[in-house]
Amino acid sequence: MADIDIEVEEGPSRSLDFRVGWGSYELAMGSVTYRDLNFLGRGRAFEVTPMVSVRSQGVDVIVEDPWILGDQTLVFLKGSALRREEPFFDYRLYGFEAAVERRFLQRFLVRAGYRLVAEEADNIASDASLYVQDLVGNFRRSAGIHVAVRWDTRDDPFLPTRGALLRAAAFWSTPSLGANLAYLEVDLSAADHLPLGPVGVLMIGGRFQTRKPLEGQRVLPIQLRYFLGGSETVRSFFRSELTPIDATGAGIGGHSAAHATLELRRGIHQALHGAVFTDVGWVSTRDFDIGGACGYGIGAGLRYYLPIGPVRLDAASNPGDLWAAARRWPLHL
Repeated sequence: MADIDIEVEEGPSRSLDFRVGWGSYELAMGSVTYRDLNFLGRGRAFEVTPMVSVRSQGVDVIVEDPWILGDQTLVFLKGSALRREEPFFDYRLYGFEAAVERRFLQRFLVRAGYRLVAEEADNIASDASLYVQDLVGNFRRSAGIHVAVRWDTRDDPFLPTRGALLRAAAFWSTPSLGANLAYLEVDLSAADHLPLGPVGVLMIGGRFQTRKPLEGQRVLPIQLRYFLGGSETVRSFFRSELTPIDATGAGIGGHSAAHATLELRRGIHQALHGAVFTDVGWVSTRDFDIGGACGYGIGAGLRYYLPIGPVRLDAASNPGDLWAAARRWPLHL
């Protein structure tokens, strides 16, 4: 027989992360994250992240408890504050969310909870009296129940070579739960990655979003309306430039938006990859509608994959209607 001594040493539970960067719309940006993985000595995670850019300033505070409902269920609390300059308006946001999240079979994630968001828009470029009625100049509250499901079979979250990501979410904002805006929000998206051997990896993806006003409300305030354009949607437009416009050419957004992407990515050298793509999108002033302002583009780009995610450079051409855009060749970094 032999005696075996096992020594368990607890690792550091607190960390401080600094991030700096630059983006085509945000310009210079940075954040600091303080994280405590043993908050109050009870195995909870606490995180606070102040962030700032040329266009925005905000802070997120998150508490996660993985034990109170069992080791397969996460209780999530989040508080947010944000001030942001969008292309056609500025807005302030204060939000709170309480949710329960559970994972099944390592691939399937379900999340449900309560959300309260107060938002105020100002410096609106469009004709506010026509498109947002009496909802301008005051904080408007969205409050209600949200639910989301996610199925992820990708082999890597940053550099997938195969697998699909499917997401579906819904949010019901109702005065009975603290809102002064009544609407139903639906968000559906899908992306599939197909390995093509030496040719590269083909990604096919799309997303549909809509908000339907309820209880006699006719329109939603501009901060709740959809705009497309920018590095994450239709890249032949700069941020929010794919939108219905008013008589002055200012963007008014819509109650529905949809976009689709076809992108072929191929490795060039180690972490450097090249891509060619085509994007198409629609923004409609009606809910549950695919139509209205339509834009599309073709382009190419480079990706350099760091451990925290990719640095991307994309250039795209817009051969169709400009809508709120001024140029046909956006460059996104």
